[in-house]
Amino acid sequence: MEKSLGELPEGDLRGKHFLIFVTVGNGKQGFDRLMWGIERLLEGECFDGEVLIQTGHTSHMPKNCRCIPFVSRKDFRQIIANASLLVTHGGAGTIGQCLIAGKKPVVVPRMSAFGEIVNDHQLELTRELEAQGKIFAVYDVGNLRPVVERAMANRETHTSVRKETRIVGIVKDFLDEIKVRKDGCR
Repeated sequence: MEKSLGELPEGDLRGKHFLIFVTVGNGKQGFDRLMWGIERLLEGECFDGEVLIQTGHTSHMPKNCRCIPFVSRKDFRQIIANASLLVTHGGAGTIGQCLIAGKKPVVVPRMSAFGEIVNDHQLELTRELEAQGKIFAVYDVGNLRPVVERAMANRETHTSVRKETRIVGIVKDFLDEIKVRKDGCR
C-alpha cells in the first residue's frame, strides 16, 4: 500500500473553503522560482481558504501555506479533484491528471535556464497545451498574479478527458518524441 510522506487526514483535503493546490512534481531538482512566486502571490492577499503546496525537493517554503513534500498517488488524485484552483509544474503526468479531473490548471513549466530541469520539454508541452486552450500558462513567475486572477475568475472546467481522447495522444506522442531525442534513435 502506498503511503503519503506527509499527513493529510481524511476529510481535510478541501473542507468548505477555497483550496489552491500547488504541485512541483517529484523531480530531483527543486522549484524555488515557483515557490517564491507563490509567496509573492499570497502576500497581502486574502484567499477564502487554504493553500496546499506539494513541495518535492524544493528548499524554499512559502509562508502562510500548508507545505508537504510528497503525497501518495491516491491523495494526489483526490486533492486535484477537490481543489478549486491548481498551479502546477509542466509535467505531462500532472497536467494529464488535472485534465482528466476536468480542471484547467495554471502551468508554470520548469526551465533548464534556471537549472530546474535537464531540457525544456515542459516548456514545449506548456506552449502546445496553451495554444489549444487547455491550460493557463505562466512563463515568468512575475506574471503569476494576473494569470491566477484570470483563472480564479474563469474557473473553467471542461468535460473529463477519457484515456482515448486527443490530449492523451498528444502527451504520449510528445513523451515519445522526447525519448527519441534522448536515445538518439527511433
